[in-house]
Amino acid sequence: MYKSFEYSSQIITFVEKEINNHTDPKYTCSLLDILDPILEKEIIFDKPIGAEIQFIPYPIPYKNTKEIRRKAILLIEAQLKSESTKLTLRALKSLSQALRSPTGFYGRKVSTDEIESWLPEQRKILNIIEDISKITTDPIIKIQIKSSLAWHARQTIQPEVKDKASSIIKFLPEDFEIRLVRAIWYHYDKDYENFKEHQEEVIQEIKEVSKGFLEKCDNEGGKVFNALNKIITNFKINEILIYPSNFLRVLCATDKEVASEVCNHIMSDTSKPLANYLEFLLSGIREKDEAMAIKLTEIAVDGSDPILCHSIAEGYAHTGWAFKIKK
Repeated sequence: MYKSFEYSSQIITFVEKEINNHTDPKYTCSLLDILDPILEKEIIFDKPIGAEIQFIPYPIPYKNTKEIRRKAILLIEAQLKSESTKLTLRALKSLSQALRSPTGFYGRKVSTDEIESWLPEQRKILNIIEDISKITTDPIIKIQIKSSLAWHARQTIQPEVKDKASSIIKFLPEDFEIRLVRAIWYHYDKDYENFKEHQEEVIQEIKEVSKGFLEKCDNEGGKVFNALNKIITNFKINEILIYPSNFLRVLCATDKEVASEVCNHIMSDTSKPLANYLEFLLSGIREKDEAMAIKLTEIAVDGSDPILCHSIAEGYAHTGWAFKIKK
């Protein structure tokens, strides 16, 4: 629902005051939730007609709202410089959403003039994203910037936005650390037009990253254990969901001996986050040596640690182990 200029101004004032008076990233993220509606480009009015409700799409005029939107964007931009990865990601999400052009709710026709009217704001947002892409050292932020702009670089009907998004992506670094973090996060953009080929490319990249990671850790289980826990802990601190199953399976299938060492480290210290993913390591070992996987599973189960037992049970139930554990 569209709010008046006065109402939106009050929201801006409130959010700015709260941001200045609080340092908790999680709370600031919730404040950005309040700002997001101000940056909408089209809305839907609901109008009761007798026993029915009629939904009426309505465009937001850029000219009449650009000043209040400018203030909202400035507040969001400031959060991109936060030391909190969680907050930076949340600010990036707001800007990415605001970058989209109107599409026309419920079949509403959107004219070329309406779309082009938003270019000044879109230029500003793209420049903000470009600036953060050049100064951030956080691989998580770099990965998300690329992901956030990928759709615009491929699908948007606005040539200027498409070219700028493509340019930013092109100059983002693609070093080993970024590839490693992306593999553990499993944060790969979808390519539905070339789905099979894209999936094969992802699998190949994970294999290359796994091999390179083992080499960087000198093929020592202890170093692999510590490095993985460091990366996973960072995701956990920032409350970012990760899906490391494919990477861990491939990693352990690449070198079962090193993988066995990592599993032994996990069983010796289940306080580390990697313990929650034991099932995936065992699954990778099983691809190369089922007897070794069974032996490690028996040791973990005999220890009766609830974290390890839960992980093994999850693996048996959901990832199709179905191999017998010796009694």
